[in-house]
Amino acid sequence: MAKKQLEENEGCQLEGHVKLHKVPGNFHLSSHDCPDTVMKLMGAGYKIDFTHQIKHLSFGSLDDMRMINYRYGGQITNELSGTEFKQNIPFGSLMVNYYLDISEEEYVDMTYTTKAQEVETGEWLDVQPIFTGFPYRSMKQLMITNMLPTLVWNVSITPIKAHYTLTKESLSDFLVRLCGIVGGIFAAATIFESIFRNGLCMMIPDFNDDAPDDGKARPERPTSQARVAAASAGPGESVQMVSQDNGSAAPQNTVQMQSQ
Repeated sequence: MAKKQLEENEGCQLEGHVKLHKVPGNFHLSSHDCPDTVMKLMGAGYKIDFTHQIKHLSFGSLDDMRMINYRYGGQITNELSGTEFKQNIPFGSLMVNYYLDISEEEYVDMTYTTKAQEVETGEWLDVQPIFTGFPYRSMKQLMITNMLPTLVWNVSITPIKAHYTLTKESLSDFLVRLCGIVGGIFAAATIFESIFRNGLCMMIPDFNDDAPDDGKARPERPTSQARVAAASAGPGESVQMVSQDNGSAAPQNTVQMQSQ
């Protein structure tokens, strides 16, 4: 019967639950229940194919995991769910060691209460709901041995637990956060406006430039100084204006005005 199943590449599907303690350990899948039969088949030239696909592997309550992912925005990751491994070894038996690093997350919702029965007194009390999730990270190690083919999941639980408490935000805290957001948007808009305006000023040429169109520099205009001797505007007094041209050798021109 076993030979026929091996010749037809018949597989199996396993599903179940395993209770684990919160200490380092392992659980494995192998043929230790019938080692003599497996060794005889391997001695007869049959190859035990341990190609496998892990459709789902998680720890903790599935209801808590769904609630955390759906309502509280958590990410309870199960890295091995949906993975597949194909055995491709020339000789010997396959031994796969999966190493799982599990962490614990606890969510306490203070926004509503539920009914729970106390174990000692049997009294129903209003309590805040608590949801616990166990995300994990994984790695694997492949080995070729002469022993029975085995899949081993080595479990290690992190001693640190992440605790999240969800509470309602007060109106004053909401207004403070809103003012901070508005102020940040205004400051960012001011910075972007300054960068945009200065960039346009650098790219657009100045059309008020007095330089000629032929590209030649225009000679510098001579400067003049005006000396004004002012006095009171009484009768008989004069104001003398002297124009002096620093760029020419012409004599100075004097204009005298007599006030009546």
